[in-house]
Amino acid sequence: MKANHTKAPWLVQIDEDRNDSRFTTIKVIDGSRDSLTHPQGALTLANVQTFAPHIKEGIANAHLIASAPDLLDALDLLLNKINAHGLENNHMIIAIEKAEMAIAKAKGKA
Repeated sequence: MKANHTKAPWLVQIDEDRNDSRFTTIKVIDGSRDSLTHPQGALTLANVQTFAPHIKEGIANAHLIASAPDLLDALDLLLNKINAHGLENNHMIIAIEKAEMAIAKAKGKA
């Protein structure tokens, strides 16, 4: 069974509680128009747990998660171009192998 991930864009949503950082929530949400305009609110893809004084780290982690579909698309495109044009040398082979492993992991195959 092949599961497809939610397509980009993924967005970071921060609901900050200025009085008590324990109640600040950081989410990665589906940024599609349909999701953003849904009567029950946007689809939450990930909740990022954090606490003071690590709020900035949690926000950075949420942005990294939100970039996942864009990074996957970029690596897929890059590998397709490299494979089509045979641009391989020792350093490129290592980079290609790392990109292939990252893509496999992102697609749940590793």
